[in-house]
Amino acid sequence: MESVTVKRGTPGDVAALGQMVDRVYRPQKPLGEGMPREFPHLFHPDNAANLFYVEDHGAPVSMVGVLKQTGLVPGAAIPLASVGSVATLPEYRGRHLASVILEEVFRAMAAEERALCLISGDRDLYLRQGAVPVGAMDTVEVDLSPAMPRLSHPLRQVPQEFRSSEAARLIPLYWQEPYRFMRSVEQMQGLLNALWFQRPGYNQQLFTIGPQHQPVAYLVVYVGARAADRGVVMEWAGDRAALVQAFPYVMTHMNIQHLQFHVHRADGFMRRLADEKGWGVSSGPLQGTVKVLSEKVLRQAYGAWLGERASLAGEADRSENLAKTLFAKVEDGGWGLPLMLTDDLNYI
Repeated sequence: MESVTVKRGTPGDVAALGQMVDRVYRPQKPLGEGMPREFPHLFHPDNAANLFYVEDHGAPVSMVGVLKQTGLVPGAAIPLASVGSVATLPEYRGRHLASVILEEVFRAMAAEERALCLISGDRDLYLRQGAVPVGAMDTVEVDLSPAMPRLSHPLRQVPQEFRSSEAARLIPLYWQEPYRFMRSVEQMQGLLNALWFQRPGYNQQLFTIGPQHQPVAYLVVYVGARAADRGVVMEWAGDRAALVQAFPYVMTHMNIQHLQFHVHRADGFMRRLADEKGWGVSSGPLQGTVKVLSEKVLRQAYGAWLGERASLAGEADRSENLAKTLFAKVEDGGWGLPLMLTDDLNYI
């Protein structure tokens, strides 16, 4: 390769890009059956232009995937560019191809008025380009107890063939969450039918709580082969008390002793429930890293929040890293502006 030219995908490129990424991340799967089906929104023909890549002799050899989304927090709708599926074929590594593509991604997304870039990871590759770990997320650890609470609502594990049909009933619960990504019914259908639920070595299940026609809560739990006694809640929404009641029944059903889930720092009700139950709670930054793409768009999105902090405007103007200033916890010297959790089903 004599020169590096970054291209943006077309619908006709999606299959080849998916196969290239599978060679890196899912070599055990048939090409095109791993990452493209696990992340159906990223590798969708409608999102092709947001797959940035470099090719050699007409074939892609390095790629950075982008999913343009809107993050929602109370008082703000934030235009985002979620970045993941960063992959370079082994024989092309060491040529800084991913760095070149990332630079173009950041330039293009800023021009397309994305406020922030959410990056799935904290590799030096991202940190060198100004991405930082920010925000706050509580991780709760639940141990199975012999005492089983009385369920106020029925609990149901949804069989694979019926998962996508639950989307229209579950999406209103997701829409009620104050910290989330904007998501349509169609996107919810795609996520609930994604290959992630069938990933080798993982047992991932969807549980609904409440009447089948009108559930009050849901959760998606997976158990990996490396920690067969521990489940991780990938996403949950709805009635907190009903979820807490259901946890031990879900754990018993999945034959696990421990369950882990994430709670937004602003979710005082769930944090209080965790404290009352005596569950272990640890605090850390959000998953991955964050980079400011457009200060102008970011300030517009958080206009109401920043307006209340007008006396601190000069501090933000002088900041060497605006993401840290705005989103780091107050106890860490930041303003503690809210972000959505970045670990749910459609992050990237």
